[in-house]
Amino acid sequence: MNIQHQLRDHQTRGILSSLWIFFFVNHFFMGLHEFANPAFIEQLLGGGFAVSDSTLLIAAITIELPIAMIVLSRVLPNNINWLVNIVAALFTIGLEMVSNPSPDLDNMFFLGAELIGFVAIIMISIRWRSSVSKEGRDSSTGLNLLKGTQTS
Repeated sequence: MNIQHQLRDHQTRGILSSLWIFFFVNHFFMGLHEFANPAFIEQLLGGGFAVSDSTLLIAAITIELPIAMIVLSRVLPNNINWLVNIVAALFTIGLEMVSNPSPDLDNMFFLGAELIGFVAIIMISIRWRSSVSKEGRDSSTGLNLLKGTQTS
């Protein structure tokens, strides 16, 4: 693999990782933004939240998957990296829709921004996959997690 392909792969990995950070920060501020809503504070102080274990699990997966993708998009081999990014983006979109069945206006804004980020992840991953297969490269690009070595 020549240096130009290595640089392009490195740049693509960085962009994907940055988009996952974008989602994480956006999601964090969507939750934090709720504290500006007096009705939310009133409900919180009144003990009006009944949260089930399954709801907490969905919330944990919704946050943990993007955190893992920040790292995985940088270290997975090319031949699966593109696919893992697409599947994780689609899965996270689904979780977002399930966990926000009737969002208010500000949450719709945040969800819209997140959706734009996910569409970018999917489009970049599809383009990356086609360039990887077109150039005939194999999975030995980047960090080989099984052998623990860096290949050139």
